[in-house]
Amino acid sequence: MKDNMLFQPHNDGHGNGGGQGRNTQGNYAQPHNNAAANGQGQALNPQTIIGLYTKEWITNEPTPSMIDFAEAAGKYMAKNKMTYSQIRNVYGEIKRIQMGGYDNKKASFYLLRPKVAYAVARMRGNGLEFFQQVFTKAYPDVSNAKSFNNFCALMEAILAYHKANNDQE
Repeated sequence: MKDNMLFQPHNDGHGNGGGQGRNTQGNYAQPHNNAAANGQGQALNPQTIIGLYTKEWITNEPTPSMIDFAEAAGKYMAKNKMTYSQIRNVYGEIKRIQMGGYDNKKASFYLLRPKVAYAVARMRGNGLEFFQQVFTKAYPDVSNAKSFNNFCALMEAILAYHKANNDQE
């Protein structure tokens, strides 16, 4: 996130923009001066980050605010010592479902939730618990192939920012 702003100015393609970003309810909000969002100062707490989640990223389409969310989430997980290998099985399954097509692999998608719960139970005390919170927040919003692809985009963006901020790997 640039310029110490949690909500970045953007045009959403529908004539909206004008120097303000959308908040979690999809309404335009004043930009927040948040040094934590770009790695300066204190980090955002997990509940604050989760509170930024917007269902429309999954049900409608990804937006610039989704990328801001993914950056904050990825940084938080990296700072809390979550390694990529800890979520490799879940992420691998997400990609397998995507390659096979959501409509053909719905049962596999439904089984992701217990896989995430199992992974968290094995590795308590790190960023993986936060990953489960993000996953659990977005998971119910998947209802068709389009929303599954948007879900995949969110997970990929979070993992990309995690990898970019993780000095362990």
